[in-house]
Amino acid sequence: MKAVLFADISDSTRLYDALGTAVTRDTLVRCIEVMTATVVQRGGTVVDQIGDELMCTFPDVEGATLAAEQLHRAVEQANVDSPAELRIRIGFHYGPVLIEEGRIYGDTVHIARRIASLAKPQQILISRDCNEVLADAPEFATRFVDQTHLKGKDEGFEIYEVVWDSRNATVAFENMAPAPQRVQQVCELRLLSGERAYVLDSNNPRLTIGRDARTDVVVQHARVSRLHGRIEYRKDTFTFVDESTNGSQVLDGEASPRYLRRDECPLSSEGRIRLGSLDPEFEFELPEITYQVHWKEASF
Repeated sequence: MKAVLFADISDSTRLYDALGTAVTRDTLVRCIEVMTATVVQRGGTVVDQIGDELMCTFPDVEGATLAAEQLHRAVEQANVDSPAELRIRIGFHYGPVLIEEGRIYGDTVHIARRIASLAKPQQILISRDCNEVLADAPEFATRFVDQTHLKGKDEGFEIYEVVWDSRNATVAFENMAPAPQRVQQVCELRLLSGERAYVLDSNNPRLTIGRDARTDVVVQHARVSRLHGRIEYRKDTFTFVDESTNGSQVLDGEASPRYLRRDECPLSSEGRIRLGSLDPEFEFELPEITYQVHWKEASF
């Protein structure tokens, strides 16, 4: 049993335009170093890093909670000497994991990643299982946030927040409680890369693209970066975020092609994402991912 924690630097792509590539890279590297040192200091293990996100494990829920709070404070402290104010978002879950050759696998990992994807900057989100453990620890303050639906789970899934900074915490209604079961129209994005299909929705809200074997969509091409970009689900809207060296083009048929480099844009009802530069010489050689937005009825 392990507490699996994900900590991600928020909105890092915006810094490249503001500070330039070299300064931004150095700033993010220093922040990752601070985060890594904090995890180790608190008895955790950094299992993996992809882009600006760390995946960590801790022996228990209390240790993960203390580390999560300290991670936010450590980043805040590091901002004093930083050219930009960085903020992180954190989510974790506790449960069984399979460990092989230093990597971890299992349902606990997927649930933790899903919870982390729902967190806002400077927020710590946890599962109900973790919240029940912390209920017996008076030094921690938590509150119910929302009930969502996780892929492969029939029942609703409750999300709680660890209130680590009471000065800046948003005041919540006292009668806030898990939402009742309901049926509504929800949005999903279907993608096709080569012969493989992918689906993004509220249950699976983040998909990474790149040459790295650890990305969700692996695209082996010389002009594709190791972590080229990602697609995120944000309140019934799908957003493509480019994090690459050569950039990307979004072609949706409703407007002129949009070229992105270290930038983001919402995706329309259907179109293509071309990975690579604007150089016409390579236009027909660059890999493309096609997408379509669909609406479906789902129960929560």
